[in-house]
Amino acid sequence: AALPPGPVGLAALPPGPWAWAASLPHAAARSPSRLITVGDTELVRGLQAGSPLLIALAGCLEQLPTGCETIVRVHGPTRAEIVRSPVHPAGLCFRPELVTVDQAAGFAVRLAERARTAGLVGRNGPVPASVTLAELARSDRAPSPPSSPGAAAGRPRAAGLRCLIGIGEEGTVTLDLVAAGPHAVVGGTTGSGKSELLVTWVAAMAAAHPHHAVTFLLIDFKGGAAFRPLLALPHCVGLITDLDGQQAGRALASLAAELRHRERVMRAAGARDIAELSAGEHRPDPLPRLVIVVDEFATMLTAFPELHALFVDIAARGRSLGVHLILCTQRPNGVVSDALLANCNLRVSLRVNNRADSRAVLGTDAAAALSSAVPGRCLVSAGEGDPVLCQVATTTANDLRAIIGRRGDVQRPRRPWLDPLPGRVTRSDLAAVEDATVGRSPGGPAPGVLLGLLDEPDRQRYRVARYNPGRDGHLLVVGAGRSGKSTVLASVSAQHSGTADVLAPRPDVESVWDALAAARAWLDAGSRRARLLVLDDFDSVYARWGDEHRAAALELLRSLLRDGAAAGSIVVVAVQELSGALQALPALCRSRLVLRLPDAGAHSAAGADPALFDAALPPGGGSWYGSRIQLLEPEPGTVQPPAGRDPGAGVGEDLAVHRSLLVVAGSPARTLAALSAAHSGEIVDLSAVPGSEAGRLRVLADDGAVLVGDTDTWQAQWSLLGLLRPHTAIVFDGCGLADYRAISRRRDLPPPLAPGRNRVWVLRPDGAVVRSTLRAPG
Repeated sequence: AALPPGPVGLAALPPGPWAWAASLPHAAARSPSRLITVGDTELVRGLQAGSPLLIALAGCLEQLPTGCETIVRVHGPTRAEIVRSPVHPAGLCFRPELVTVDQAAGFAVRLAERARTAGLVGRNGPVPASVTLAELARSDRAPSPPSSPGAAAGRPRAAGLRCLIGIGEEGTVTLDLVAAGPHAVVGGTTGSGKSELLVTWVAAMAAAHPHHAVTFLLIDFKGGAAFRPLLALPHCVGLITDLDGQQAGRALASLAAELRHRERVMRAAGARDIAELSAGEHRPDPLPRLVIVVDEFATMLTAFPELHALFVDIAARGRSLGVHLILCTQRPNGVVSDALLANCNLRVSLRVNNRADSRAVLGTDAAAALSSAVPGRCLVSAGEGDPVLCQVATTTANDLRAIIGRRGDVQRPRRPWLDPLPGRVTRSDLAAVEDATVGRSPGGPAPGVLLGLLDEPDRQRYRVARYNPGRDGHLLVVGAGRSGKSTVLASVSAQHSGTADVLAPRPDVESVWDALAAARAWLDAGSRRARLLVLDDFDSVYARWGDEHRAAALELLRSLLRDGAAAGSIVVVAVQELSGALQALPALCRSRLVLRLPDAGAHSAAGADPALFDAALPPGGGSWYGSRIQLLEPEPGTVQPPAGRDPGAGVGEDLAVHRSLLVVAGSPARTLAALSAAHSGEIVDLSAVPGSEAGRLRVLADDGAVLVGDTDTWQAQWSLLGLLRPHTAIVFDGCGLADYRAISRRRDLPPPLAPGRNRVWVLRPDGAVVRSTLRAPG
C-alpha cells in the first residue's frame, strides 16, 4: 500500500497461500521500474545478492541470501525479533499483527479498486507513471483505431489528425481532433501536467502529419515558456503570449480574417468543406488545417473579453473551414461557455480540484479523484462510452529534434497574420504594397499624398495610407516630442505644393498669427482657390500669446475649420497636447493622425481608439482612422521644415520710409539709445521739453524729427499728438495693449510681437497697424 502500482510491480510469488497477492494492483504492472520478489529458499537461491525489494522466506538464517538489510525471526504467533535493521536496534522484540488469507485477499481487492479510482491502474492492469514520446512511438501495443477515444468507431477513415499521445490500460492511446472533435477542451489544475499534455499533443500531430496538412497557432497566457520549443517545428505559424498585449491583440484580431480567407479559398475551389478541398486536385498552395492551442483560456478571455464571440464563431464553423480549437484551463466550470462546449466533443481532464470542474469536462466526478502524485495522468472522453484512463507521454528536446529532422528543410507555411509594421517605411515599401493590393484600380494609385503604411490585421493585410485634403478635410496631428509631427507636416506640404497654394508659417507668434489672418482674409474675399494652411506646434505658439491674442487666434482657427473646406481652404494643424480650449479641435477636424503620446488619457482625448495606445511606439508610429500606421520616412538628407509661403517671414515695415516718427516708449531711455544709433535726424525727449513749447515741437516733427515719450508724457501732450497724428506714423516700443489703446484710442487688436526681437508696432497715418524692428544699440 505504501508503494504505487505501475512504477512498482510483483516479480514472483510462491504458490499456495500467496495466491491472494495476484489481486494486488502491482501484480499486473507492464514495465515497472522496481520489482517485489517474494519466495522461499528454493526460489531465492538463484537471485543475486542485494536484489531490490526481495522478501525471502527461510527456515533459518543460513538459508537467507546475502545482502538482506532487514531480517526478522518469527518465534511464534505472538512474538518476533529483529535480527538486523537499518532503522531499529537488533534484538528488539515485538508482537506481530497477523492477518488471515481471506483478510489479505480482501485487502488486495480494495487496494486495486482504490488504485483504479486514483487513476493509478486501469481495469486491465497498471498504467505506467511516465513514458516518453520516443518510447510511445516504439510501442507495438497500439489498439485498433475504433478502440481509441479520439477516433470513434463507425466514422470513415478520412484524412484527420490522428496521433499517439500516451498509454492507457489497453495500450497506446490515440487522439484524432478531426474525427472526435472538431474541437477539444482540456481541464487540469496547477501541477497536473496541462502544458506537457499540450506540448505532447502538438508534437505528436507534427510527427504524424506534414506541415502542408496541419499548422499550429499557439496561445500561452503564462508567458509562453512551455510552448517556445515548439516554434522550431515547421508546422508552427506563431506564438501569442501575454507579454506583449499590443501584438497579442493584433494577432488574435487576425483570426476572424483567417476564417474569411478560408471561406474565399473554398468558394473559389467550389468545395463545401476542408475535406472536399483536400480531396480535390493538387493545389499549388494547399490549405492546411489550423489548430489553435490556447493555454490558460480563462486568462486570455480576461485580457480580451471581446474574443469570446470570435471563439464561439470558430467553434461553430471550424469543422468545415479546417480550424480546430484546443482550449485548456484550470477551472473549466463557468469558464468555457455552453456555446463553446457544444462543439468541443473531445474532452481531456487531468486532475482537477473539485467535482464540478470534472463534471464540466467529462460529465463525471472521476477527474477529481486522480492522484496528484502522477502528473500527466488524465481521462479522455470522445463522447462515446466511459472516459479512458491515459498517462500522457512527455516530450523531450531530442523528440522535437527528431521530428524536425524527419521533416527536413521545408518552406514555412502561410501565417494567419502578417508581421508587425516595420519601424521604418520607405517609398519602395509603399510601392511594393500598392503593387500587391488586390483590386487596385486600373487608373493607378489613389489620389492624395502618401502618409505611410497601415496595418489591418482584421483583413490580414497592409495598406498604403493617403491623405486627400479634398476628401479627408482638415487634418489634426497630435503627438509628443520626436514622434514625427514635423516630418509628416513637411511631407504633406511638399507633396501638396504642386496642387495647391501652401501656406506654412514658422511656429512663432507672429508668423502663425499672420497666416491665420491671411487665410481668413482670403475666405472673406470670396476666394475659391485651393489652399493648404500648415500649422506646426500650434499649442506651443498658442501658449506664448497673451490672453487676448490667444482667444482671437483660436477664433480665427475655428472659423477656418468651420468655413474653409467648402471654399477649398484646408488646415493641417499639429499639437503636442490638447488642453484647455484646444480640446475642441478634434471635433472640428475630420481626419486625425495620433502619434505617440505619453499616456492613454491624452491618446483618447485626441479621438484615437484606446486599444491602439502604445507608449513605446517608434517615431512615425501612430493611429489613422482606427488602424495602426507607420509614417513614410523621408529620404536621407531631405528632412526640411514644411514647404510653403510664410507670410511672417519678413522683418516688417522699414522705419526709414517715414520722414518723422512719434514714438511711445515703455522705456524711453532704451528707446532713445536705440534711435540714436540708427537715426541720423534730430531726436527729442518729450519729458525734457516744457508743455509750452508744443509749437516748436510741431515744427521739428514737420522737419523730420523723432519725438519720444512714454504714455503719460504723450497724454500730457495730447494736443500736439492730435495735430501730428493725421500725417505722422506712431511707433509703440515696449508697450502693452493698454498703452496702445490709450494713445491710439482704438479697441482693435494689433498683431502680436515676438519677444526678444526688438519688435514694435507702427500705426501708420492711413490707420493700418504693422510691425517693424527697432534695432538695439551695439
